[in-house]
Amino acid sequence: MPISPTSAHANLVVISGVGVLIMGPSKSGKSQLSYDLIQQGYSLVADDLVLLSLDSTDSTQQKLIGRCPESGFGKLKIHGQPIVDLTPEKHCVREHTIDFLVYWGDRPQSFLFKNLKIINPFASPYSNQTSQELLKLIQTPNIFLTSFGFKFGDPNFGLNKNLDLILDIRDAPNPYWNTKLRPYSGEDKIIQEFFLNSQDMMEKINLLENQIENFIKNKLSEKSCLISIWIGCTGGKHRSVFAVVELAKRLGSKYPCVRFEHRDRYQW
Repeated sequence: MPISPTSAHANLVVISGVGVLIMGPSKSGKSQLSYDLIQQGYSLVADDLVLLSLDSTDSTQQKLIGRCPESGFGKLKIHGQPIVDLTPEKHCVREHTIDFLVYWGDRPQSFLFKNLKIINPFASPYSNQTSQELLKLIQTPNIFLTSFGFKFGDPNFGLNKNLDLILDIRDAPNPYWNTKLRPYSGEDKIIQEFFLNSQDMMEKINLLENQIENFIKNKLSEKSCLISIWIGCTGGKHRSVFAVVELAKRLGSKYPCVRFEHRDRYQW
């Protein structure tokens, strides 16, 4: 059942099955951008006000749902122009899962947005090219790599959306057992050199790279634009961190949008 209902001063559109929440100050161009996208065949959920709730139907993850207030369904108001009455059955849907957050101005702060993919904040005001820029970003494969430690929880639990693949690297050499290396993380040069000089580790990285590349190709054939890959070791500090950094570097030379993060950085 939905929990924590709230609302946002925003627009919500659906592009190729992906929910995109557009936020920004009044008169920044949210409605005009939405209208441009509707004209290109995409759908509007809500204009100016989006009702938000976390759907906890699936016990392993919670999806952020955006809905249109009943009074606003099928309507869109561009600043300085009359209200546009859309054809609901052609242009509108009443609710949709939210996958992306894009915005003008300051980044919106809410725990509800913590797992949304922020593909590219708008640095400049709306222009007639904005919709094409957004479509290019949405339709470009976005590959997210995340390191984690199994001891701090399986990534299947909690609010992790779009989790596609979990890989386990706990059988790789562990610098934790070297007291001189233990304080450092996989982002530090001393640990990176340790792994780069380990034939065992580099063979595992090569295998992971091949596995991930095949997985990405399959996902792209399904027209998926969000690909989330999690790599875990015991503590989420050495092996998984190095693997994510190294694989992001390799994949980044082949795909235009590869990002990474370390879930358990705060535990280091």
